[in-house]
Amino acid sequence: MAPNAEVNDGLLHVFIIKEAGIPSVIKMGAKILLGTLEEDKGVEVIQTTQVVIESAKILTCNVDGDEGTSTPVRLKVIPRHIELLIPKKVRDH
Repeated sequence: MAPNAEVNDGLLHVFIIKEAGIPSVIKMGAKILLGTLEEDKGVEVIQTTQVVIESAKILTCNVDGDEGTSTPVRLKVIPRHIELLIPKKVRDH
């Protein structure tokens, strides 16, 4: 969805879809596949380190492709939070 995003850029790339009618969703589906969703006038894109999402109705959130909690939800980037352990044999090659 965000072709210019980097996994280690320290930012959340938030896409706000302003209208979710069937014609808009079909058009946006094609743009998602092409990597051009950011260009759609019906989409607002925000890059931030944290966001709070609230809604009038309780909604289930999709976070990074996985089903998350329900609204309200607070998301925050925690830089360098994941520690990787790599066997020496792999590192040498």
